[in-house]
Amino acid sequence: MIDFNNASIEQNFLKYRQALHARNPEIVMLIGSHKYPQMIERHLTQRLFRIADSMKTEFSLPLRGEFTGKPGAKQSDDVKGLRPREPDARLALGYTLARDAADGRPAHIWAHGLLDARSAIFAAAGMIAHGCIANLDNHESGIPDIEKFKPAVDMGNRVSPGFAGTKPLHWALVHYAEAARDKYLSDETETWKNVLYPMFGAYKALLRAHYPVGVITDSQLEEGLPDDCRVLFLPAPDQLTDPMKASVEAFQKRGGLVVAQRPDWAWHDKAGHDAATAAFMKEIESVTAQAPVHVTGGAETMHAVSFVGKKDKRVTVALANDFTWVRTGKPAPAEETKKMLEAIQVPPPCQGVAVTLRGQGVPKKVADLVTGQSLQWKETGGAIEIAVPDFEAMAVVVAEF
Repeated sequence: MIDFNNASIEQNFLKYRQALHARNPEIVMLIGSHKYPQMIERHLTQRLFRIADSMKTEFSLPLRGEFTGKPGAKQSDDVKGLRPREPDARLALGYTLARDAADGRPAHIWAHGLLDARSAIFAAAGMIAHGCIANLDNHESGIPDIEKFKPAVDMGNRVSPGFAGTKPLHWALVHYAEAARDKYLSDETETWKNVLYPMFGAYKALLRAHYPVGVITDSQLEEGLPDDCRVLFLPAPDQLTDPMKASVEAFQKRGGLVVAQRPDWAWHDKAGHDAATAAFMKEIESVTAQAPVHVTGGAETMHAVSFVGKKDKRVTVALANDFTWVRTGKPAPAEETKKMLEAIQVPPPCQGVAVTLRGQGVPKKVADLVTGQSLQWKETGGAIEIAVPDFEAMAVVVAEF
């Protein structure tokens, strides 16, 4: 019944998109994603968002998916005996999935109830850096709230040209094994142990190491891996369809590195997570030295996301400071809002950040679009190293070749 419902939704939205684009090719059809970025239920599939021009989701939605265990029993990671998942990595994976499930098209992320201008800037930085559209909601009772939103909107306008005409750089991809996940949905803990936590763990390892990483869905994997992919992680290698297996074999024949989940990699376990992370990074160390983009420095929770020009030779590296402290939700009474503002702890600026580019040649121009300033670079061992000035919320480094 669920499969029939999902297929019916997909068929109808395909008709809607065809009809709308026939009338106006420039129209953008958003499709609401329900809880899809949480990855824990079967309503809606990855096929729907390949139909969408853009997935619509919400700022904190990836953080709301707690393990339910038995029906009616909402429990946290820790209570279920699973290693708690870092909030910033949960948000990053949710945003990446929202973008990549739609073949790399920007997801439309709604952020409502922002408290102040600083919150709006950090929220926008996090969403934009992951290649998404920052929908900063100005509550109807306060339109226009120029003081709160103008700084973030101005920043968005400055950095947008760096993303226009680009696509996410998918040097590494982790497989969102949706069909494999479905086999365990009667027990969400087992779902996470067997499929979702390995995916999350591998994604987080690459996120923390600041290598370009994206997500590939079932139907995308069946059609083959993109040319820029060098590393593929399979969380459920024994549950691939024949077309997926054929794609993986073709990827390996052209030199791609496939890392398959191992039984002893206990990503979900508090004691075993670090060992699994180290073993995974050991598996890919033979290719990391040739990664086209690598970012070093900054805080552990700084996010670095890379994009490349579709038609021109351009690399955009978006850097976002930790934005998990941003509060969204229904507006609170004035006194409560005041207390929340006083409790905000903004992370310190990101310092000592460097972007290394390989295989692109010598850049004609390098700039940070947030500040508008040109950046210095040096050539070392055939690579271009760019020093990024300290930044509070965001930096967007664009190198043109």
